Amino acid sequence: MSKRGDAYLRTLLIHGARSVIYRARQKTNQETWLHKLIALTSLTHTQAVPALHPGGRRLADLADAVLDNCAPAGDALLPLPGGGTLCGVSTLTSALLVQMTVAEAVGLLTAEGGQAPVYISANLPGGHERNTVLERRYAGRLHRGGF
Repeated sequence: MSKRGDAYLRTLLIHGARSVIYRARQKTNQETWLHKLIALTSLTHTQAVPALHPGGRRLADLADAVLDNCAPAGDALLPLPGGGTLCGVSTLTSALLVQMTVAEAVGLLTAEGGQAPVYISANLPGGHERNTVLERRYAGRLHRGGF
């Protein structure tokens, strides 16, 4: 994940992924579905541009599994009259892929009788209380940004 963009969102995604990995390792044989490196990238873009690594390696080459966000080369969809494009799509498709991955991981955990340690909306009845229990349980590992 790039260090550009929303640092708070990136932190939440990283902590969520770590939590899923930790729980998954406790509950299942990690080799059955959990990979050491999952790359989230555009394969179309990857194939359209030269590798920046001196050895020619790319993220997709290093990964155990690749999630293709299907963005076009250059990421943007809308052509501009004078050349170039705008309206990037990788943010939307990547967010969808991340949510689908989390949903699958949570589904595997709950199918085995576990309860997924994930936040629910604090606006729902019992939501704030449940989230407070999680924050106490994972004190020192969770860091709220901005509040």
